[in-house]
Amino acid sequence: MRKSTAAGLVAALTLSLLPAALPAPAEAAPQKVIYVQKLDMPSDWPVKSALRWLDVYTGKSTFRLVKRCPAKRDCVTVQTGKLSGRNVGWASPIRAKTGATHRTSIVVIDPAKAKRLRYSQADRKWLLVHEFGHVHALPHQRKRISVMHPDLPRPPMVLTPAERRHLARR
Repeated sequence: MRKSTAAGLVAALTLSLLPAALPAPAEAAPQKVIYVQKLDMPSDWPVKSALRWLDVYTGKSTFRLVKRCPAKRDCVTVQTGKLSGRNVGWASPIRAKTGATHRTSIVVIDPAKAKRLRYSQADRKWLLVHEFGHVHALPHQRKRISVMHPDLPRPPMVLTPAERRHLARR
């Protein structure tokens, strides 16, 4: 019986994992695009950056920022408004109207309240990411570092494994 060495095992393992031996990757299912339209958002609100963070973090390109939502397509409208209580942002989950072929949602941000509370650029980005999480029907989380925590998280912002699984199914 031959004695196995670490180098021999590594060489055998390397040969068994050559790309030619691997099956071709399955075609990825096309992602459903959700169009995002900004109505009256101030320019210092990083909507595009928040959408890009979600797309990169989830591995999906689901959001596309547009000047006007195309007809009969899934669309989220981001706009400013005055919110009550402690709320600086609010979002409705994306839903289909009865008999419709597309779904709509709305995200409302209160920039005046954010300014009074001294929201930084990073805080505004977090708020937008959080509200877009609600668009995808993600609930609030108790974990302080989750972007879905109801209060401002402390960096690094993350999506919990359960939140990532939820988004992967959408």
